[in-house]
Amino acid sequence: PDIPLAALVDRLLARVPATGRHFDVRRAAFPRRMPADDATIAPNDIATAINDLMAAHGKMPIASDIGDCLFTAMDIEHTALVAPGYYATMGFGVPAGLGVQAATGARPLVLVGDGAFQMTGWELGNCPRYGWDPIVIVFNNASWEMLRTFEPNARFNDLSQWDFASMAAGMGGDGQVVRTRDELTAALALAWQRRGRFQLLDIRLAPGV
Repeated sequence: PDIPLAALVDRLLARVPATGRHFDVRRAAFPRRMPADDATIAPNDIATAINDLMAAHGKMPIASDIGDCLFTAMDIEHTALVAPGYYATMGFGVPAGLGVQAATGARPLVLVGDGAFQMTGWELGNCPRYGWDPIVIVFNNASWEMLRTFEPNARFNDLSQWDFASMAAGMGGDGQVVRTRDELTAALALAWQRRGRFQLLDIRLAPGV
């Protein structure tokens, strides 16, 4: 307890023999250049499209929920990121994104699964009141897919298909359903252009992807 990280690293370095050896650290290769085709979307495609967006328009802070969202965030070019690492925190993404914009004034990207969105996605209804306009990307596979990896035969992981895009207008935002990679690129570009209202991308992923 109460040991600063810098002090710990300094002490560890002091214990390393002075051999003069140099270790090269390779820069992470983040996916870029989304193919403009009608292929269905996988989580890595979302990372690719976001990397392309930020390369064109600058980095945005990210608030991510757990599961596929968090793993996808690891394939996004380094930027400010707030995310939990524990499954008991499901539902963190949307409220955290609102907190990011409230605290910093920066427009955030929010990565959230459909199960988590069913819990706390309705907080987006507060955006018009405060003038927040996050871009919210819903990983919509109609299931609790990460829980399925722990118990593949459990049927409780199957959810009904909710049309989140159509619900956005009722909360004061804009929604788009996205099914293919070329639609994803176009939807992100449109979402980035629209300011003053939250933008919700309802991305349809196949269960099991």
